[in-house]
Amino acid sequence: MPFWGKFQRKEVPHVKGPETHSARSPGSEAGFSMQSFGLTLLQQESALTLKQNVFISPLSIFLALAMTENGAAGDTKAAMRKVLGLPTDASEEAVNESAAALLKSLRSHGEAELAIANALWIDVKSTIAPNFVQVCQQTYDAAARTLDLNQPSSATVINEWVSEKTRGKIPSIVTSNGIAGLPTILTNAVYFKGKFCIPFPKEATRHKAFYLADGRERVVPMMRIVGLSGSYRSGKRFEAAVLRYRDSRIALYMLLPARGTSPEQILTEEAHQSGV
Repeated sequence: MPFWGKFQRKEVPHVKGPETHSARSPGSEAGFSMQSFGLTLLQQESALTLKQNVFISPLSIFLALAMTENGAAGDTKAAMRKVLGLPTDASEEAVNESAAALLKSLRSHGEAELAIANALWIDVKSTIAPNFVQVCQQTYDAAARTLDLNQPSSATVINEWVSEKTRGKIPSIVTSNGIAGLPTILTNAVYFKGKFCIPFPKEATRHKAFYLADGRERVVPMMRIVGLSGSYRSGKRFEAAVLRYRDSRIALYMLLPARGTSPEQILTEEAHQSGV
């Protein structure tokens, strides 16, 4: 069962919950694989950086690696599919069709603004198979451009692309020294901006205690709203909430571990129960 599907609603059993993909919906295979991959990735990153903030985009990493997998073969391709949670016996066309459908479904939004951009930067001295470039462009809607990656100006070009796609939120992603000598670079940028269906009144914000993973507490301003029917969820040793964005299929899921339980414990338990 998908991770989010295990959340249990309380108090309002008849309120319709978040939309989920059926087993036959376009992009569902890639969507389920991305969900499992993201959960495992977050669990591993959290375990490596205990009691620190971790901010990642599993969607970005999944799509970039799924795109790259088209250029792999043999043991490398098998290893990449295992990590991504993709069926080992699925054809390349089936994987790409599912990924393309996932991209299309994510971009099918209303008022919420969602931009997903991929790019393939090829060094002038490198040779890339034309069919691989074609898949990147047609399936993953990736820009493909040849650059002299040994020139400092190439880093500027890549950083300007990332800044444009993220509306200036990520002004730079590479350095000239970091890309010099590389044959190819894959980049992915995700930008999202949306408003909640039911906005939080600013005047309702209250200062409350927030408990840190090490047991300490910190008083912080917390948003507050009364009457969000159907938003509360619960799981083993954690509580959760789901907030929908206006005129969009996208929703925000938040997990709060029980007192004395760390985020790493919750993620590890859920990853094992999900079989990922």
